[in-house]
Amino acid sequence: MAGGSRPATLALGRSTQPHPLSAPLPEVHLPEDRRTYAPGGGWAVHGGGRLSLPETRPLGAAGLPAALPGEITAARDLLPERVFRQEYLAEFLDDAGGVFRKVEAAACAAVESGPQPGERYVFGVDWGRENDFTCIAVLAVGARRLVALDRFNEVGWSLQRGRLAALAHTWQPEAIWAEANIIGGPNIEALQAEGLPVCAFTTTASSKGPLIEGLALALERGDLAILPEPVLLHELQAFTLERLPSGRFRYGAPPGEHDDTVIALALAWHGATSGGTGISFV
Repeated sequence: MAGGSRPATLALGRSTQPHPLSAPLPEVHLPEDRRTYAPGGGWAVHGGGRLSLPETRPLGAAGLPAALPGEITAARDLLPERVFRQEYLAEFLDDAGGVFRKVEAAACAAVESGPQPGERYVFGVDWGRENDFTCIAVLAVGARRLVALDRFNEVGWSLQRGRLAALAHTWQPEAIWAEANIIGGPNIEALQAEGLPVCAFTTTASSKGPLIEGLALALERGDLAILPEPVLLHELQAFTLERLPSGRFRYGAPPGEHDDTVIALALAWHGATSGGTGISFV
């Protein structure tokens, strides 16, 4: 799948890189289930799990905007460690580095053959064909656990949709979050026409960062258990955050590698925490 990039944000308080004071202050993107308000911090909560910093604030070191009271504490709780260190502690990390921590510790779930009574399920789907793989991640919402993972390639679109429909018949998901970019759109429309609860997720430079950071935070904090599937563990551990020559950042797999299991899992986690479930297209 295509990579995404996002603008570099300002490391508050200690960065010595020049930054025009007239430029807009950065937005911190948060998972839906992590919305909060830091007393005295001046944070404002917006829809879509986004917190924006106030337009004015005191100046700190090097004439840059200083962090407000409570802001750094809240950011530490709400952002993956690498993002926090880079954007709030002004640490100059390697231009390319691993994104997901505590992956092996999270790999404690077991494969389940079918739904458990009273449990709710969501799917995450990353489409692929020929050299890329299609991956379907099945996540138990209440247990916060990955219970099944289906990965395949060199299969026509009709067969791929049939395979997804068969899994949906077994697990009865509340929502199926599928990437909508390019090849995903027609498949999503066809599945919606069949009555499947498919939600389209469009990956852009601004949407991929929060998607990946939400999954990274869940793994770091032990909020999500995953299957000890070798391909999944390898793709998570190889996934990188790269600084581009333009100064923007890009999340993705290294050259020659795949990230289909990562994206499918991130979409499933997004579905489990976003509240966008129970959608019907019948």
